[in-house]
Amino acid sequence: MEKDILEAKRIIDSHPPTDIASEIGVSSLYIRQIQLGSKTLNSTLAARVLDWQKQRVTEALPNKCEQKEKGTEQIIVNLPRVKLLTPHFSSTKGDEEVAILIAGDGHAGKITKSFDKEVYRERMEEMFQSTMKIVNLHRNMYPIKKLIIANVGDNTQGENPHQGSRLGETECGARDQVMHIAAPAWNDVIASFKQNFEEVAFHAVPGNHGHEQLAPKTTSFDLILYDILKAGIGAEKGISINYDDWYNMFSIFGFRFFMFHGDSIKSQKGVPFFALDDALKNWYMQFAGFNYAISGHFHKAYYHAVSSRLEHFMNGTLVSDDDWVLKKLKISSHPAQTLIGVHPTYGVTWKYTLTVDNEFLPEPREGRQIPDED
Repeated sequence: MEKDILEAKRIIDSHPPTDIASEIGVSSLYIRQIQLGSKTLNSTLAARVLDWQKQRVTEALPNKCEQKEKGTEQIIVNLPRVKLLTPHFSSTKGDEEVAILIAGDGHAGKITKSFDKEVYRERMEEMFQSTMKIVNLHRNMYPIKKLIIANVGDNTQGENPHQGSRLGETECGARDQVMHIAAPAWNDVIASFKQNFEEVAFHAVPGNHGHEQLAPKTTSFDLILYDILKAGIGAEKGISINYDDWYNMFSIFGFRFFMFHGDSIKSQKGVPFFALDDALKNWYMQFAGFNYAISGHFHKAYYHAVSSRLEHFMNGTLVSDDDWVLKKLKISSHPAQTLIGVHPTYGVTWKYTLTVDNEFLPEPREGRQIPDED
């Protein structure tokens, strides 16, 4: 019996699956699986194969080569004719685009085991360097003359003990957080961007940090920071500082951007995304529609197509090892900001999550490949 099975396997291996399958009453896929070894040949099927071979010899059927040609011809006839497509390339650069740096949730003055005012300054500089690297790569394809900085607030940690600003968790008071940490860093970053763009527009909203619950809405250290920037660097030619109460609406090439901080969104079991979608749909109707929404607050870089007409970009944070986000979202915060590009016809055409600290780069499972530098 084993000898018959081996002989039948040899016969199967020497014929195209389509030649033998119909003759012995099985599918050609099953025969192919036997040839590849994923299916076993039982004694019943082996007997059918041997009987088919005997009948084939008796009736003097066409030889193996003719059978193979017949099978091959049948397969080719069933395939559609290949039509090669020709790519259309332009000999000129593409249309001018505008870059948007979504920034914020810097929490200047906050202290964690991996974050303090020096790390804050380093990550602000890395945000600038990463932005310029990507922009210059894109400039090989088309002009990018304007940068919009969309600041979603929480630039300082503030002094509220219920927001993690207890003694030992902050470098200094809220006034010094603005004057000696956040304002100098943003002055440097905005001025440096202006050296590389014809125009820099700073659009901002206040966050919930740096604002006491019982204080008036205008008593916000984010707003004080924006006042300082507007009176100082904002007076320079080609730089504009724009900010509003709780939301900011601006347009690029006719596309409307709706920006808000996000602290009014209530999480359900630590997940804010369902509530965010509901709020954005309501605001979409309230404000007569907008193409894109920008937010922060949750310290998580996140993108979501809310609908076919509305996309939402949630920004990350500069802070790492933040207990608040670990308790709120059950994840460890990743220090990152966001960079997107806007085309006059297609709207947002590209998006990058900027890792602002190389310690948090992804770790390849098979070892990191370090490119040679010239």
